[in-house]
Amino acid sequence: GDDPMVQFLVISNNLFPDQRREWAARFVASDPDNALGAYLMAREHLDAGETDAAIAELRRGVGLNKFNDFSKESMFAMETMALELGESVLEGKMRSTLGLPVPWISQLRETTEQLMSLQREATSPNRAEELALLGAAIGNDLSQGAGDHMVINRLVGLSVERRFLQQLDPTIESPFLSDTPRALLADIEAEKQRIQKGTGGVDSPSLLEALERLSEPMANHYLDRVRSLGALEANAWLQNVLEAQ
Repeated sequence: GDDPMVQFLVISNNLFPDQRREWAARFVASDPDNALGAYLMAREHLDAGETDAAIAELRRGVGLNKFNDFSKESMFAMETMALELGESVLEGKMRSTLGLPVPWISQLRETTEQLMSLQREATSPNRAEELALLGAAIGNDLSQGAGDHMVINRLVGLSVERRFLQQLDPTIESPFLSDTPRALLADIEAEKQRIQKGTGGVDSPSLLEALERLSEPMANHYLDRVRSLGALEANAWLQNVLEAQ
């Protein structure tokens, strides 16, 4: 079908490995403004040795303002399924919100690894700098863009951005960067510390224990905040609630 969410799930779960490129192309055609589609299509070009086409697709993705991994839609679908299987509203919401797999993350990391290899093999300093800036922009898109509502997205994005920034002269100024690489690397380290302080991760026993201390309506409210505002904001709210108890 032409449903981009279905197409994305087929690609990210590798349901038809021999038809992956065809599904990626269909996803891009159905949802052309979604940067994630451009990044997944770039992976197909890289695997086929089509470097110029891959770089063009990565550039196109960075230029888009939309990054939709359909996680919110998937959460609601999983919750509906859990309710149909007889779980309570709270159980269904917990399973869908805290147990959502993100297989596409490893695929995107694979693409950035291939881009890193191209950057390191570049035969001119200008080309090396150009590819490093592109890789840093992709990482920033993941950590700061529409995909940042999942903590794993943000951490992977920060990691990707950091690795490419480290390939650059720490003092350069570029219209493609909001600050010098040195300053941005310091910001990334501070953000990683903030994230690690703000969440124990979705499988953390401490998080599940904390939810058990809440009333059912409050636990529901926390999970709603994860979906609408992201895990970091929701965890900050949870910490304030628990401290007030």
